[in-house]
Amino acid sequence: KKRVSSVLLDAAGNEDLQTAAALRGLVSRPVRELMTPYVHSCRADDPVVEVCEIMIWKEIRRVVVLDEDKRPVGMI
Repeated sequence: KKRVSSVLLDAAGNEDLQTAAALRGLVSRPVRELMTPYVHSCRADDPVVEVCEIMIWKEIRRVVVLDEDKRPVGMI
């Protein structure tokens, strides 16, 4: 089995030099440098229209859906 970093670097070899360099830099970074610092969430029973309005207003593409114990159960 190939490691994901090997697959990314192999793919980078087939691209232009700028893309290859960017991918090499990406695989060496910790997740904390790439993640979103604030996670938007909603409850599973929230109205879809309200969540969509927030997504549009805040210009976000993903919202974590939480259960009543605030555990993640899905993603919109």
